[in-house]
Amino acid sequence: MLVAALQLVGAAVEVWLGEAGLIAISAGAGLADAHAVATSVGALVATGKLDAGAAAMPVLAGLSTNTVAKIAAARAGGSQWFAGQVGMGLLAAMAAAWLTALGVPGIP
Repeated sequence: MLVAALQLVGAAVEVWLGEAGLIAISAGAGLADAHAVATSVGALVATGKLDAGAAAMPVLAGLSTNTVAKIAAARAGGSQWFAGQVGMGLLAAMAAAWLTALGVPGIP
């Protein structure tokens, strides 16, 4: 249900506000579910409503806010040490994703 709602809202926002609006809605939705964001953006690409080259930033925005939410949940449900361990792993994965998307040399 969340994926369908995000697809509808994402398509409307992309038409009305362009790519910046899609990035914003993806970031907000990422707080709840990064997979739904990726699926919804992928559906926009598959239906020709979004260029494949423009898909990375909305997906990364959703993944980034989801990462922040996971670190916060780790802190709320565990110790500061636990949150630090979880945070280091998640932030390393996010750094790799962003560096790859930005085309940093030396990153496959």
